[in-house]
Amino acid sequence: GLLSIFAMVNSTIQQMSNNEVRGRVMSIYTFMFVGSHPIGSILIGYMTENIGIMNAFRFNAFVLLVGLAVMMYTTRNVPRLQV
Repeated sequence: GLLSIFAMVNSTIQQMSNNEVRGRVMSIYTFMFVGSHPIGSILIGYMTENIGIMNAFRFNAFVLLVGLAVMMYTTRNVPRLQV
């Protein structure tokens, strides 16, 4: 399932970006996707040691939901793909 999602996100980003900036967009996507894992692993490890596993999961779920709400609110006028 994850591989399907990764492939779909990758192809969607490439389809939505202009030819002139596609390389830059993909480099930022790759940096955020691959480069954020080590930092996130350190942070989640620190949190689980100090506040416990369940509280770390709860905190991260809350941050994810807030980020999703902000993204949905700010991207209302983004053009959608025509399939």
